[in-house]
Amino acid sequence: MTTQHLNTSNLGYETTELKLAALILAELTDCTFEMYEQANSSRRIIKINCPSYYQDDISKMEKDFINKKAIANVYRYNKALNLLRDRLRGEIGRIH
Repeated sequence: MTTQHLNTSNLGYETTELKLAALILAELTDCTFEMYEQANSSRRIIKINCPSYYQDDISKMEKDFINKKAIANVYRYNKALNLLRDRLRGEIGRIH
């Protein structure tokens, strides 16, 4: 799993972990995401754009995810996960 925090007025959180990205998108409703490929790697990077005041929430979700204690609304999580998987296949959709 690779993560990176970019400090600006909007938080740009990057990860290669699909399930972590789905968790964040399910819980933080005013976030958007982009996917791009990193040179020299077959994995895609998911960049989640959200207001910077979510930084603590994202850090907590990341820790809970790593410790396998993350809690999310199942419907929103599955919807976000399916959207991310569809985007990996090239399809476009909305989360909320």
